[in-house]
Amino acid sequence: IDSARQWVIAPRFEGWVQTLAANQVGMKVRRGQALMSVYSPELRSAQNEYLIAQRAAAGMAAADPASAASMRDLSGAALERLRNWGIGGGSLERLKGGQIDPYLTLTAPADAIITDKPAVRGMRFRAGEMLLALADLSRVWLVANVPASDSAQLALGQVVQFRSSALPGRSFEGTVSFIAPTFDEASRTLTVRVALDNADGVLRPGLFGDVEFQADAGAPVLTVPRSAVRDSGTRQLVFVELAAGRYEPRKVALGRRSGDGVEITDGLVEGESVVSAANFLIDAESNLGSALEAMQTPEAHSP
Repeated sequence: IDSARQWVIAPRFEGWVQTLAANQVGMKVRRGQALMSVYSPELRSAQNEYLIAQRAAAGMAAADPASAASMRDLSGAALERLRNWGIGGGSLERLKGGQIDPYLTLTAPADAIITDKPAVRGMRFRAGEMLLALADLSRVWLVANVPASDSAQLALGQVVQFRSSALPGRSFEGTVSFIAPTFDEASRTLTVRVALDNADGVLRPGLFGDVEFQADAGAPVLTVPRSAVRDSGTRQLVFVELAAGRYEPRKVALGRRSGDGVEITDGLVEGESVVSAANFLIDAESNLGSALEAMQTPEAHSP
């Protein structure tokens, strides 16, 4: 979820949940839609204080201007307290007209989805307690863990393609908006963030898939198919064809990977032929031959 597109409904006063329209997680709401109505003695007291001060100021305006001014200050302070609690719009206009709202309706701040709902009808809440959590999923974050060996190719603004087996035949494009300043020590990866448009809502938080970064081609490099490389974990080998039926294992250094190819930075020269299929059979035969040679002992000769 894009952290800039999250909201919580957490009133700045204490009270009780009277009615609850947003009553399930996953429910879609529109901006301005009523989520719940609450009752708060603090709100009612502040509204009464405003009206009493206003009426007193009007009654004292002619006989005692100084006291009338004090009452206007008191009513202004009550009104400011209501604004600080997040009360505005129609509620304040009705209050200025002399009408007190016994219940306050809390509305959705944006088009969003309910992601958490601690509130239940009739519950009491404290000031600052979260009643609902909402998120706008029309734009989401793709978080990719890039291996350290590929991190040098990353750049802000780089075009990225995302695909998931859960959404066959679809791909989503975005650009790199954030690159973490540190590596994850456990996985030796670098976290990269990409913003993706999600107007139809098919990209759900928690979805996994494959990420392809479009890097500059740069200068031509020597590559071989990935299947040509035998990787033991401690070294990487390819089998180079010396002549028909003759092969030599060659230690190589690997570079970048792309699709089915892998860059060779050391160990091969352009034009050499390597085994790209069934090289494990050659490897096994080579190991067997070495073992047989080690088992042979020189024959004894009589003087």
